[in-house]
Amino acid sequence: QGPAAALQRGELRATSSFALVVHGQIDSCQIVGGGGELYCKYDVIYGDDWSIISGDGAGITQVASKGVHGGAAAAVWNFPLELSLRSTNAFGWPQLVLAVYGKDWAGRDVIVGYGTTHLPIAPGRYERHVKLFTPLSISAVKEFIGLFSGERTEYLDPKFIAKPDGRKVTRVASKGSLKLALNVLTKGLTAFGYTEAGNASTKPQDY
Repeated sequence: QGPAAALQRGELRATSSFALVVHGQIDSCQIVGGGGELYCKYDVIYGDDWSIISGDGAGITQVASKGVHGGAAAAVWNFPLELSLRSTNAFGWPQLVLAVYGKDWAGRDVIVGYGTTHLPIAPGRYERHVKLFTPLSISAVKEFIGLFSGERTEYLDPKFIAKPDGRKVTRVASKGSLKLALNVLTKGLTAFGYTEAGNASTKPQDY
């Protein structure tokens, strides 16, 4: 069942395109100074030559409470992520954009961390630790007022963080990390002149 089975059955044909299949989960996150209950919104962005065959290009996890897991305070979601894409051009290789939200002192939903990573380019099993950050206000006074008003500094569009334009003028603060567990399959890359790498190592990777 699912996208991997479709790839094996040949439904994701590589005659006119190559395929990328991702099966895994948004595992957990550790937030520096974060609140107790956290959830994550995700978006998959990609170039003009790419399209999604199956799966959701956006979604939201359930709410999880922070607890001690593996000796560290973390919120664990184990949220399934299944996605199949195809393209004729590697340009615009898909990226996963992550936005973690929690509650402030008044119970309002506020951003507590953004992160982004490209989906793996080679078949294999991956454990990725995506670094999370939040944008800083233009002044300490506005930052202080935002703590009480609930109007924290955030991006109007979270997908902005996956684009190069304007990022260099944004000040950010580190907020922790988010763990991804991914299984990746590819098909048909060689037909378009790309070299299909061998199976990747399962060694954790930081992004």
